[in-house]
Amino acid sequence: DNMLEILNIFNVQHIDNKYVREQIINAVFYAKSPRGSAENRVGKDAITGKGKRALKASLAFQKYRIISTISNLRIRENSKERCLTIEEKQSVYKLLTTSTDGSSKEKSAEAPLYTWIDVADCLGIERYKLRGVGSQIEDGESVGNRPPMLNSELAILYANAKSLKQSLITWWLAANRTQEDKEAFIEILSNTVDIEAIHDNPEYQDKYGSVIAFIDSMDETEIAALENISLPDGRAAYSLETLDKLNKQMLETDDDLFEARKKLFNLPNNWRPSEAPIAEPTGNPSVDRVLKIVHRFLISAKNRWGNPERINIEHVRSGFQSKKMANSYKELLDKRTKGKENLKAMMRNSLHLGTSDSISDADIRRYEAVQRQNGQCLYCGSEITYHTCELDHIVPRKGPGSTNTRENLVATCSLCNAQKCNTPFSTWCEQSTYCKNHDISVDSAINRVRAFIFPPNSYDKRGANQFKKEVIARLKQKVGDEAFDNRSIESVAWMANELHRRIDWYYNSHNYQTNNDISDVSNKAQTNVGVYAGSLTAIARRMSGIDGKLEFFDGRRKTRFDRRHHAVDASVIAMMTPGIAQILAIKCNLRETQLLQGNKVVPGGIDWKEYPTANDQGYQQYANWSVRMNALLKLLNEEMRADRIAVVNSIRLRYNNSSVHQYKVNALLKLHVGDEIDSGTIRRSSTPALYCALTRNPDYDVNNGLPDNPNRTILLHDKKLNADDSITFFKAQAVQLFVREGSAEIGSSTHHLRIYEYFKKLKSGKIKKSYGMIRVFQNDLHRHIHEDLFSCDLPKQSISMRYADTEVAHAVQTGNANYLGYLVPGDEIIVDFSHVKLSGNIGTFVEFLNKIGANCAAYNHWVVVGTDTEKVLILKPSMISSEGIDKLYSNCKRNNFDYSSYEKSINEILVGKGWRVSVNVLAKYNAETIRRNALGEPRWTSHSHLPISWSWNTGENRE
Repeated sequence: DNMLEILNIFNVQHIDNKYVREQIINAVFYAKSPRGSAENRVGKDAITGKGKRALKASLAFQKYRIISTISNLRIRENSKERCLTIEEKQSVYKLLTTSTDGSSKEKSAEAPLYTWIDVADCLGIERYKLRGVGSQIEDGESVGNRPPMLNSELAILYANAKSLKQSLITWWLAANRTQEDKEAFIEILSNTVDIEAIHDNPEYQDKYGSVIAFIDSMDETEIAALENISLPDGRAAYSLETLDKLNKQMLETDDDLFEARKKLFNLPNNWRPSEAPIAEPTGNPSVDRVLKIVHRFLISAKNRWGNPERINIEHVRSGFQSKKMANSYKELLDKRTKGKENLKAMMRNSLHLGTSDSISDADIRRYEAVQRQNGQCLYCGSEITYHTCELDHIVPRKGPGSTNTRENLVATCSLCNAQKCNTPFSTWCEQSTYCKNHDISVDSAINRVRAFIFPPNSYDKRGANQFKKEVIARLKQKVGDEAFDNRSIESVAWMANELHRRIDWYYNSHNYQTNNDISDVSNKAQTNVGVYAGSLTAIARRMSGIDGKLEFFDGRRKTRFDRRHHAVDASVIAMMTPGIAQILAIKCNLRETQLLQGNKVVPGGIDWKEYPTANDQGYQQYANWSVRMNALLKLLNEEMRADRIAVVNSIRLRYNNSSVHQYKVNALLKLHVGDEIDSGTIRRSSTPALYCALTRNPDYDVNNGLPDNPNRTILLHDKKLNADDSITFFKAQAVQLFVREGSAEIGSSTHHLRIYEYFKKLKSGKIKKSYGMIRVFQNDLHRHIHEDLFSCDLPKQSISMRYADTEVAHAVQTGNANYLGYLVPGDEIIVDFSHVKLSGNIGTFVEFLNKIGANCAAYNHWVVVGTDTEKVLILKPSMISSEGIDKLYSNCKRNNFDYSSYEKSINEILVGKGWRVSVNVLAKYNAETIRRNALGEPRWTSHSHLPISWSWNTGENRE
């Protein structure tokens, strides 16, 4: 489209010179590649202060992760743990850095090649003897459930592109391919280098020449596939040189990361690499938005109360996700739910269950185990059924609780389960005469595992084999699983841990950069930072007993209908300590175990309701926490009753760099200068200049427009137009812009709304006060981007003024209006309905909320969504959400409350467009626009020119 327009301009202006045409086209379409632009802003090595921090996609960093993880592993021998020898470390390193073999070439790059069972096999030990998984390395990373690998190499070798895959593998695995070539290739793939800028520069040929030649040999399809290869993001704390030194030291000596850093760089014991500031962007918009909010809140809290004693972070899966990712996750959950419902239907059919018979998750686990084992007890091989089997843990856990994973739960007959009791299967086989008498052995059980039957769509071939390997490793294990500790309950999500490290560094960095020993009491971290999974919050609510006592709008239990449940969850997680989290995790695990056992307590175990007993560690700590939670319950209910819990929405004030109109171009209405033209049509003049020319004509009347006049002339851009000359107007009533000899709807590009009170003299002589608004469109603000966008002048020919309510626009232009304040999408408006009688959708909506017991806070707080016309605002409830509407209806049915007469209005306001209300009517409800600080408190004044709250009765712009 742009090219066509330029060519038309060339024709109109008779630009025929080929060289000039080329220069203009190059200037119009000039674009500077962003690739490599961030390279000059990369931080320096955290240890040496020299050299740029390495890419996390680099092979050197990924080898560092592998070696530091291996160095953190331990082998259990004779009730003691020892480090890996140099030979053992090198053997495991060779395994984890091998990305290609005969079988792996068929596997997806996303699928992990190795597990900790493979590592144990490489070391020639049983899996249970390998220790250190889940522990923390010196750099703050945790040893995950999967061994680290060369993820960049895997992504390249297993690229999902048939046309590219073979050539990539051939180039990457070539005998003469150096490590430097591979690192250079990764740099280009990571967009840290602009290949166009270095392509012909001799200075870069030694480093990038081989890569450039390889990419030059590709066609466009292959290059497009190459750009789709996804590599790890971010930067390491160290440079490539430092990483190479650390890797060599850890791999060739007995040193782990802690000792290697001390020996190579003489660092103090408590040294840590510096972390990024809390709000530093990561490049992910959803994450960056959360980081900004967290940073502002923490800074405000620190300024108000000083450094906190403890900061707890609750991590939920959707907390750092974009809307697209959240929708994908929802689709995945829906798919799983559908699969579970299909499985329940299958169970009802095969087990002859009625529709009224409930099927729990524990029932599903039992059914799956029996089907997988082909109706055989895994231990003795005798026939079992869903009704006669019992679930047993192959390996028990030391201390209270059990490992309730599918790999550790098998279906057994009642005799085997009773005889085995709380003993690892392998140990039981060695020590029990029952096993000898019934030919029960580890080998026979392993043979049954190898004969497992997996239903369609449950596991792929590789997943099924991996599942069998995990079960076999369990059958061989001779000691119980380790007791619960803090590692069992802390979140391991990458972004949650990244935020944890940033916050910890912000408050406690002075403890990590000194020569004092970390055990020095005076230098211990003053602010403890914890990260917990969101599931722990729900457990804490239930176990403390506050669930069912909270005074939400729609009842006593948490639903998503009342948005204040987020504040409740934040309060609950704020009361968390590592000790309480561990107790709650054990208590929840005991409950799950009892459900799996058919609500029976494991022999030698304890009822989950009674844990912790007076004999258990943490009993008094748990009792004190319960008291504090009851006190919290009273505080929360008091705050909710008093309407002191705020729900805050993000607002955007800056000038947006986005589209200013919709894509479809409409035809224009053509009239003659001398035609009769009404005022509405004149308002829709295709250009501001035409609007000025017509409204300044002596024939113009503000109410009636222009009459028919065959002698009329106008001056447009210094050109005189006669009565027979054509002029153009927008056809549609919707707000339009002049685009390519046509018009396009301006769409949703309203920047803000200006609220006015204006005065009109009635025939009786009285002055009538009314309220109205002017929608300020982004198109009118472009020339004011360096000024105050909310007070800049709007000329009468601007789109904003022409499409405003005529009464409001006239009052503003004649000085009979007061500018009260502005609104933007996301602004909170508080109204008071107590003195008025409501009707329509809003009346029905408020009546329904009163009927279900909600207080006025549910319908007094509204958030600006947008506008419907030049007079009508669209608002949605701020405190309540459409997310919980289905559950609300279910509760109504359960309580025999007929909501059918309210449903249409509820759906219109909550699920549909929202509450449509004119500005003049809204002002009658004592409206107040509320702007809040980072702590959620209304801001009525600001010395820093931040947005402030204002009452519609007084405004914010009056002197």
